[in-house]
Parts: sequence; structure tokens; C-alpha cells
Amino acid sequence: MSKKKKILNRQLKIFYLSIFGVFLIGIVLIGFAEKYQVVGRYSRWMNAPNELAVVSLLLSISIVAKLHNWIKKHVGQGAKGNYIGAVYCIDGVIVFSLLMCFTQLGIIFNGALDTSTPANYTEVVTRKERRTNLRSITTQRIYFQDWNHPDKTITYQVATAEEYAIGVGDVVRIVTKSGALGFEWIVDLSPAETGDT
Repeated sequence: MSKKKKILNRQLKIFYLSIFGVFLIGIVLIGFAEKYQVVGRYSRWMNAPNELAVVSLLLSISIVAKLHNWIKKHVGQGAKGNYIGAVYCIDGVIVFSLLMCFTQLGIIFNGALDTSTPANYTEVVTRKERRTNLRSITTQRIYFQDWNHPDKTITYQVATAEEYAIGVGDVVRIVTKSGALGFEWIVDLSPAETGDT
């Protein structure tokens, strides 16, 4: 194997490991972002408000567009036959990994950098449901009236044992902040105590 070929193989290995690393970072960020759950009145994609997801997607595509020619050149040198499909597959994996990172970072920044004053609300739980995804992970959501738009409903994914115990008809106390990026998020949700309503 020529020296040039060895360097190319080393570069590709580092590149592929970097893609995998970005994907793992995205998974870790999802865990951190759960602490700053955006109020469930926004239309969502990638578990983030659509506006944040679209900006993240455009940013991801612009980065991959700059990397595309390098990927095409280097993967092409190390491949035989038709490699264009592999190049676009790699592009897609990078876009997805970056999109996951950027959306979750946006949610984290929205909450972590928020210096607004907390607001308190009390609402009655109108519905409760459990969902199991393809990975057999069960999540539980509760629904209550939107304090800003009484004709609409807010969804909240419960995370603690105390929240799991909340049932339909229970009154909950909700603490929110307006968000550094303008997306209201839930600081705390708990069963309302006597005198909260």
C-alpha cells in the first residue's frame, strides 16, 4: 500500500470516527435538553420548536455543502465502482447528526441562558397518555389548558415519580420562564398544594 493511500485511509478513519462522535454528542445533548422542556404549544420537529429545527437544518446543510466536495474526493479515491450513493449517504448521516446537535443545543441555550423572571400558573390535567416507541421506551404525557390561549392544550412529558403520579382532574402548579431564544419552557411542574389555586 502506497504512502498516499495510507494517509487517505487514516484521514477517512478519523473522518468516520468524527461523524460517529457528533452523533454520540447529539444523544448526550438530548439528555441535557430534557431539563429545559419547551412548553408544548409549539409545533415540533426533532423534539424542538419548528423555527429552531429549520434554522438547525439550514445550518447543518450549509456545513455539509462545504464538506461535500472533500467527502466526494476522498471517498472516491478509496472506493471502486459507483461511490456517489455512498457519498450522499454520508452527507445524510452528517446532516442528521448535526441537526440533532444543533436543535438540542438550541433548547439548552434557551433555558440555560434565560435570565427572565419565573411565572406561576395552576391548571387542571385534562388528559394523560402513555406512548411506547420503536425502541420499547415508554413515555408518559399529560395535557392541560394553555394559560395564554384557553382554547388550546399544552402537552408535557413527565419525568419524575411525582409527575407520574399526577392523574386526570388533578391540579398542577407550573413554573415557566420566557426563554433566552423566545421559547417559553417549564422550570417546574408539581401537584398543586392547597392555596395554590
